[in-house]
Amino acid sequence: MKREIYVPEVPASQMVLTIITDEQLEAFADAFITKYQQSIARRKASEPSPEEWMTRKEVMTILKRCNSTMTKWARRGYLVPSMVGGKHLPEGRRDAYS
Repeated sequence: MKREIYVPEVPASQMVLTIITDEQLEAFADAFITKYQQSIARRKASEPSPEEWMTRKEVMTILKRCNSTMTKWARRGYLVPSMVGGKHLPEGRRDAYS
């Protein structure tokens, strides 16, 4: 089945009319959805994993604070380091500081 669309706001001399079949429309929709899903996947791949922990040095760089400030904050409970894989890592994940 073919569908025709008329747009009255465009002068007839400037109008371009393309007639497509239902199969062509479905193929276009499938291709559009696939590209959209790929775009979302690329965006998610570039975001840091919520399970990725930051080192003390990374937190110091992001917060622009020195090692002694980090130690004071740990003592006062502002940032509570956790032991992960034999290293003390500040409480919180990478996404919490972005």
